Amino acid sequence: HEGYQFLSLANFFFLRMVVPSFISMDILRLKREPSREERRGLITVSKVLQNIANGVKAESPSLLFLNDYIESHSTAYMEKFFTRLITTH
Repeated sequence: HEGYQFLSLANFFFLRMVVPSFISMDILRLKREPSREERRGLITVSKVLQNIANGVKAESPSLLFLNDYIESHSTAYMEKFFTRLITTH
């Protein structure tokens, strides 16, 4: 399928660089420790990004409502994101 060559790159980029910054608060260098709700929100965002990067639907019951969005944005979004990243000077 067209666009899947970007999924490996996306998976690596989000899994190794972006998601850890959402999970490990010291990487973000926040001025204050996030509340429990804020931390949960960051973890949710990281899960959604990882699902998009992997091109798979969410399995978590709390994220099932996002499956249509995840499915419609995974390959096209990753291809567009990395093409822009690579071609931007």
